[in-house]
Amino acid sequence: MVSTLLQDHHLRSEAVTKLAVTVGPGSFMGVRVGLSFGKGFAFARKLPTVGVTSLQALWLSAPPGATGYALIDARRGQIYGQAFGKGADHGPFLLGEDEVREKVGDLEGQTLIGSGVSLLNKERESDGPLVPDMALMAQFAKDHAPTDLRPLYLRPPDATPASPPKAIS
Repeated sequence: MVSTLLQDHHLRSEAVTKLAVTVGPGSFMGVRVGLSFGKGFAFARKLPTVGVTSLQALWLSAPPGATGYALIDARRGQIYGQAFGKGADHGPFLLGEDEVREKVGDLEGQTLIGSGVSLLNKERESDGPLVPDMALMAQFAKDHAPTDLRPLYLRPPDATPASPPKAIS
């Protein structure tokens, strides 16, 4: 996919000088695959990396100066979210739909971006894209200092290691 993207834009891989990678929250496997690819690509090319939360990546599409939330459907009646703009004083969260409604309060006048918006109100659509804009992520990376790529998990994985087999006597 990266090769196709570069070809479509008539670029060679050497044109990539910094790499932005979403670090979560999201599906456990999706986060792991994305980080593994990003780390491998960056290591092979000796590139600096910038980790961007999935919520930050969505919020990059918000109008300048907007206040509101990036919200992602986390399934199981839960939403990943984060407040942005004036008065945003907390990092990413994972809450049930009712708890998010209480936290967000009145939806009027707020910018709400992401797949979790329709869970709060079936008649309200996202004020931005449901997936991050790669061009905006590239600009974000260009403007920010390199960071380590570490996953952001807000809930434990569903899969757990198997128990060792019991000895048969």
